[in-house]
Amino acid sequence: MRSAAVIMGLALLAPLCAPLAASAQSTPSDVRDLVGARGGSGEAELVRRGYVNAGGQTGDDRVWTYWWNAQRGVCLSVVTMNGRYDSIITTPAPDCRGRPTTLPGPVGGPVPDGRPTT
Repeated sequence: MRSAAVIMGLALLAPLCAPLAASAQSTPSDVRDLVGARGGSGEAELVRRGYVNAGGQTGDDRVWTYWWNAQRGVCLSVVTMNGRYDSIITTPAPDCRGRPTTLPGPVGGPVPDGRPTT
C-alpha cells in the first residue's frame, strides 16, 4: 500500500519537474535565430555578438563547439550537423574553460606581453 502511494506521488511530481530540466538547457534568446544557420556564417555571427570559440570535439555525425561570452558569463554548446547549426544550448562555464589561452612564462621570465617580471 505504501509503495503505491510513493509511485502515485512520483507520477504526480514528474510533469512538474520536466520544465525545469528543459529550461536548464535552453537556447538563449540572443542566439535562437542562429539555429539552422550554415556553420561558417553562424561562427561569424557568434563572434560579432561577443562570443569566442573555446574549442570543441568531433563525433560520428556531428561537431560540438563551445563558445564563451565573457561579458555575459555564458558558455554555449553548438551542435553542427550536415554543415548547419542543429542546436545551441547553454552549458556550464567550465566547458568553455577546458584549455588555457596563454601559458605562464618561467619564473622571472617574460610574461605574455613581453615585459619582464620584477
